Amino acid sequence: SFMIPIFKLLKKSIDNLEFYVIGGSEEDSLFHSCKKNFTRTMQRIPFEELKPYYAAADVYVCLMFDKKALGSGGIGISSIESIASNTPVVGNNLFHFKGNLERVGINPRRPGKVVESIKTVLLENKYKNISVEAEQFYNWDYIMDYYIDSYNSLITKWKIKKLIPDLAKPLKKP
Repeated sequence: SFMIPIFKLLKKSIDNLEFYVIGGSEEDSLFHSCKKNFTRTMQRIPFEELKPYYAAADVYVCLMFDKKALGSGGIGISSIESIASNTPVVGNNLFHFKGNLERVGINPRRPGKVVESIKTVLLENKYKNISVEAEQFYNWDYIMDYYIDSYNSLITKWKIKKLIPDLAKPLKKP
């Protein structure tokens, strides 16, 4: 619901602006409110069908206002998918991003900065090949190396070798 006034403000200053809302359900009153106010509103679709939408977008907006979820939720699959599709993100979850944030989008930090952040992304057109910035951190090789290093560190730190010798064998990287 917070995106409705944001979209209306943006629409006043950016011609031909379209805003897609994907997800939700006919049973949800917010879905009907979005349907009335946005360019295109769709119910949930399979993950595989989302990729063309990420790729076609000029900006992906992902805002969270639950501090607990924001603090522990990570960057989120949808933001990673957007970045992998070379679509910049405006989202307060970007503070979790491991790379150079300025290359992939903007963290508006305060609700009052959201409109300005979206305008910046849409009008400056400076976000090119952003997937390169993310792929060094968000790929399975990096993730597996991280987990192997973490596992081996825990074995050493907690001296598990003495307690459970069979489980305490260090993992080797492929």
